[in-house]
Amino acid sequence: MIRKISEASDIPKDELDIRLLYRTLGVFDNMAMFARHKVVPVKWVLEVWHHPLKEMRKGVETLRKNAKQRNESSVAEPWPQLWILIDKAESYHSTLPCCPLDNSWRGRIRRLAAPSRWRRLRTRSGAAT
Repeated sequence: MIRKISEASDIPKDELDIRLLYRTLGVFDNMAMFARHKVVPVKWVLEVWHHPLKEMRKGVETLRKNAKQRNESSVAEPWPQLWILIDKAESYHSTLPCCPLDNSWRGRIRRLAAPSRWRRLRTRSGAAT
């Protein structure tokens, strides 16, 4: 739902939907705080959530502007930890197959440093070669 929001008119009018959006962003904000305080490794969070975080950015920015305009929050900046995590996700490149290969020196080093179980080629049957 968040990814579909690109402007204020896309924000749902139903109070339950808005609460769901805000609750979801609160959970992501908490996850970002846990990662920042090293309760959960940042790398784990980004390995799993880097694509969804990138896709959510526009919708979250729109929701933030809307919340600030409507004074729905007493804080100066809604979801402060989340912005740090979204910024990290923008530049994150996974060693998993979800991200295309990066042929720069940095990309080559990352692939070589990846655990061997991630680098194994798969056959059609799904067994590692």
